[in-house]
Amino acid sequence: MLFITILLLNCSNENDTTDTEINSIHKSEAEMAQPNFRDLLLNGTTAKYAPPTIRTESDLVGVDSPGCYNVNVRVYISVDGGNEYLVANDNVLVGDCNNGNRGSSDPKCNGYLPDGNYVYENGTQEDICLYELLIENETAYNQYLASVSRFLN
Repeated sequence: MLFITILLLNCSNENDTTDTEINSIHKSEAEMAQPNFRDLLLNGTTAKYAPPTIRTESDLVGVDSPGCYNVNVRVYISVDGGNEYLVANDNVLVGDCNNGNRGSSDPKCNGYLPDGNYVYENGTQEDICLYELLIENETAYNQYLASVSRFLN
């Protein structure tokens, strides 16, 4: 009886390990299948892919003061067959705002945009900082402007 119990526990542990290994393999394959978003969006490299489609969304996080809106902005990229990936996700102070020393000290991730709004990290880890993407990619910046304009009108 003791032998059967040990044998069953041993088989159970082997199955758990196998499932973990399989999940790890699938995750690695999925990660390897993703394009290099930095190359696609910031460097314009599209050798292996058709030009990407960029989509921007924004939602109100809160009102910091009258005329100052804290907005979460997300940028998605769609490549080859419609697979869509979230590539940037940070917050923007829109309107008449004081940045209040928000965000990290990384100059790629925090700063003022040409429209005067302030982008700062919100603690999420995406492939590209929103500030860097909006400064470097005109399509993403124009979509951002259209997305946040509703908070100013």
